[in-house]
Amino acid sequence: PAKGKGKGKGKEKGAAPPPPMDAKAKPKAKAKAGLPKAAAKGEAQAKRELSKLKPLGWQKITDAEEGTLWACSGDGDDFDVSRSTLEQIFAWGTGQNRLAKGRSESAEEAKKCLTTPGRAMGICIGLHPLRHQTPYSIREAILALDQAVLTEEATELLLTIDAKSQQPTVLPTPEEIEAVRNYVASKQDLDLLDDASKFLVAVHDVPHLKDRLTLHQFRTGFTECVDALHEALNTMSTALHQVRNSKSFASILLLVLKTGNVLNDGTARGDARGFRMSTLMQLSNLKQVEPAQQARDPAQSRDASPRQNSGGGGNLTLLA
Repeated sequence: PAKGKGKGKGKEKGAAPPPPMDAKAKPKAKAKAGLPKAAAKGEAQAKRELSKLKPLGWQKITDAEEGTLWACSGDGDDFDVSRSTLEQIFAWGTGQNRLAKGRSESAEEAKKCLTTPGRAMGICIGLHPLRHQTPYSIREAILALDQAVLTEEATELLLTIDAKSQQPTVLPTPEEIEAVRNYVASKQDLDLLDDASKFLVAVHDVPHLKDRLTLHQFRTGFTECVDALHEALNTMSTALHQVRNSKSFASILLLVLKTGNVLNDGTARGDARGFRMSTLMQLSNLKQVEPAQQARDPAQSRDASPRQNSGGGGNLTLLA
């Protein structure tokens, strides 16, 4: 009996697995447990689809206190806000970005350029003062040398030369003129060209284009240039008049002349009757040997002082 009880206990320890009915119930339980996850995933996807509007930064009030506008106005049932309209006005998302990118790419593909991108950018920068003019109105202004359109600033920018390549920054190069001629000969639509290429097409056949603009620039600034030259000539004439009629300056020159003849005595440079004005710049190189504080003989000082005559300059010869 004891052994039988022991065997029974052993059988109880190694009990058979649960019935098949319970095994079938587990997948159902998993399926029921999985329903909230699917719902949450669908809700998150819906939120992502709705979140394509630009956010409005504010501090949200969750509970409206009594007596405030929010508590008295209710939910704003008196008017309605159309979400579709807001999506058109404040759209912000990958779909909108792709649409804008697609539009820009299609616009770029539609525009053709008859030169390099760098040259096209330089031409557009040079044409900035004439941004309110069409390419063909610029052409007519160049042919007529119209000062109302071709101002001094605009003409200077049109004639700008690149410092490295020594090529014109705005005016067409020989290679660009050839490319424009081939494009025009092919009778393609000119509206497909970008702004820089349209300008090249408009001015590529203007006779003596650079010479016209150079002449126009000279004519535009001629009065100002003449006034500046007159002012410089008047200043020079006044300075020469003051130098020629200055007795003090003539005395200094005579002192330099006598001192130089003494220093150059016995050489080919001695016995000079005059010297060129460039010599005055070399006086600072002549250094004395004795100290500057040494006492001087009054008689020597009188002998060294220049003698002025009634003519002011004596027989001094000044060579320019």
